[in-house]
Amino acid sequence: GNLLELLYSAADATVLTAKGNFFNGAGVYVLAELYDGAAIFDVEFQFLPGVLENIVEARILARENAQYTSEAREKELLQVFGKALGWLPLDAQTIRIPGLTEEEKGVISTSALELKYREQFEADMEKADAAVREQMERDRQQIERLKRDINRLLDSISLSEAARYDEYRELRSRTARARQEYEEGVNKRIG
Repeated sequence: GNLLELLYSAADATVLTAKGNFFNGAGVYVLAELYDGAAIFDVEFQFLPGVLENIVEARILARENAQYTSEAREKELLQVFGKALGWLPLDAQTIRIPGLTEEEKGVISTSALELKYREQFEADMEKADAAVREQMERDRQQIERLKRDINRLLDSISLSEAARYDEYRELRSRTARARQEYEEGVNKRIG
């Protein structure tokens, strides 16, 4: 509820806009636009489904004046906003922060494990998606080859039919001429 208020309270950068808490099926997102005096950043906080209180994935990208910032500055800004929001990074040093209760350490460990398995699952899904896309592309190319082959065969059949029809017309024409010559010969003899 008060996430956006906490976000606006962060020091070291100005929050130009913040749009929050909409769900798109992959998690709840909060989008913020920051200005640190040199560059404008887009920050995205994604609350992963199933662990909304525990894990937040954060991304930051310099959208304007990116040449005046660095990856280190982006990480610094994420830490500033994470601190304002009360978030801790899920790295090996976090568990060693003095003053953490056993329950908080448990939440950190559980969250890190959840994130590890989620990322592994997502990596497996991305590999599977890539394999499916490759197979679909191969299938599409095979379909295109088959279409070309079928069109060539149809053209060949059409040409063969046209040649047979021409032969048939020529044969009928010769037959008609032969019949006419025969009838003329018979009529001359009778006549």
